[in-house]
Amino acid sequence: MPSGVISDYQTKRSLLTGYITEFKNFQENLMSKAMKNASQLEKNLLQMIVVSSGLMIAVMLLIAYWIVSGTAKSLNNISKVMTHINYDDLTSLPRADVTTDDEIGEIGAA
Repeated sequence: MPSGVISDYQTKRSLLTGYITEFKNFQENLMSKAMKNASQLEKNLLQMIVVSSGLMIAVMLLIAYWIVSGTAKSLNNISKVMTHINYDDLTSLPRADVTTDDEIGEIGAA
């Protein structure tokens, strides 16, 4: 083989090695950016999960408070009526002002 052919192969090999190195660096940069984006996305999702969980708990507590306060109010009305019952004269019994359709309402209607 003539030396011109060998040097031509060496030149082409050097160019090819350079292209491969550039491509490898390009891929590594893309991978680094993708990992940074994935890390940021993970942080954002975690923050969103924490905030939405907190809001969900707050809503559940408000609903529970609303239910318990309504029941307590009805029971308090029944209790007040029962303290005003004249057990010596049971011909006229006071009525409790409870209008719910649950068990408390049934007790108030009785």
